[in-house]
Amino acid sequence: MGSDQPTTRPSGRVWVQVLLIGLLIWLAGIAVTEFTRDPILIPGVFLTGSFLVPFSLMLWVFGQTDWGGTAPPVGRSALGPSRLLLAFALGGAVGVWCSALLENLLVRIAALSYYLDVAVVEESVKLTLVWLIARRLGWYSRRDGMLLGATVGLGFAAFESAGYAFHSAALGHSDKVLAVFLTQVSRGLLMPVGHGLWTAMVAGALFAAARNGRLRLTWNVLGWLLIAIGLHMFWDMASGFSAMFAAWTSGAPVTKEQFLSGRLMDPNFREGVYYALAVTLLLLLNAGIAVSLWVREWRKANREQAVDSDVATSRTSGPVQ
Repeated sequence: MGSDQPTTRPSGRVWVQVLLIGLLIWLAGIAVTEFTRDPILIPGVFLTGSFLVPFSLMLWVFGQTDWGGTAPPVGRSALGPSRLLLAFALGGAVGVWCSALLENLLVRIAALSYYLDVAVVEESVKLTLVWLIARRLGWYSRRDGMLLGATVGLGFAAFESAGYAFHSAALGHSDKVLAVFLTQVSRGLLMPVGHGLWTAMVAGALFAAARNGRLRLTWNVLGWLLIAIGLHMFWDMASGFSAMFAAWTSGAPVTKEQFLSGRLMDPNFREGVYYALAVTLLLLLNAGIAVSLWVREWRKANREQAVDSDVATSRTSGPVQ
């Protein structure tokens, strides 16, 4: 992989500033596109919405690392900017492509197990990418695992959300801007939190299970993988439940296809509002569970890092005379 040379890290809460400014730019872009009805502006809207949250959270990840050198001491991060950027790119491009290929070969869209099958494929692909990127890292800690896993998940979410936004714009809706907006709310703004947190927790467990500089697949890692799959499955199902709810509120027939596709065909304004409200509430509930689990694991990772730092300091300073 090569060494990551130390450089200047993003400071403090710059990621919050970028997120807030980017959100205003995204909303302004939607307003201008809706007012002008210029289709040329639509790609800019969905790219901004798809990469805004992942890019902002990547700045937070960068701020949590030490920009360690070739052999970081115990208690410091072994991650550097080049590895993190590689993880984001591979998690996005390769992760989405591999998942799409496997889902095409293995998943039946009409089956009721569709959401479970998709979650199994995507979470397994992301864990595999974390494993490949982290090989020969030399030093593994739960904290580094959570940071690297979050990066892979954020890259995956950014590319996947952009694809969904493009697809919604190309479906032939009478209001393409509304279709993109609904997709961006459920995917572009919230999905990065899901993918980032799920993969962070699994990767943290993977790094914590490492022994003698080698990653291991233990029962604890598999347990966290199952938790990530469950959260992912119910996250995806939220769009299906919301589509059925929106159809029911407007008096339209409620169908299995709405549940499996997770969207309404050519929704009117009322259906769009009900869909957005329902999916947002369900996703926030799911995100709340994921955040509580992530906070617990992050605090554990920081405690372990502090202990490792104390041990390293005592070894280098020697016995007190």
